[in-house]
Amino acid sequence: MLNDVFENDKLIYLVLEYLEGNDLFGYVESRKFKISEYRVKEILYPIIKAVKHLHDNKIIHRDLKLENIMMTDKSDKAQPKIIDFGLAKILHLN
Repeated sequence: MLNDVFENDKLIYLVLEYLEGNDLFGYVESRKFKISEYRVKEILYPIIKAVKHLHDNKIIHRDLKLENIMMTDKSDKAQPKIIDFGLAKILHLN
């Protein structure tokens, strides 16, 4: 989440949410690739909801992969966050 933006004569600073956890691949790997179906649903639902929100607003990520989903912390209750919108594109459809 973008918390703040400020700039000086030379630079623009983005203040982002601090995410303590690993990317989703590391999160799954640290659990020896064993996650309950219920936990998979807890992780996937917010990702799918976020992608739907992006698509509803005509934004496509174009680089969605496990390494571009960060977990808020290292616990079993961590929430996923989509990152790296460097390849994202806003569609201009009429």
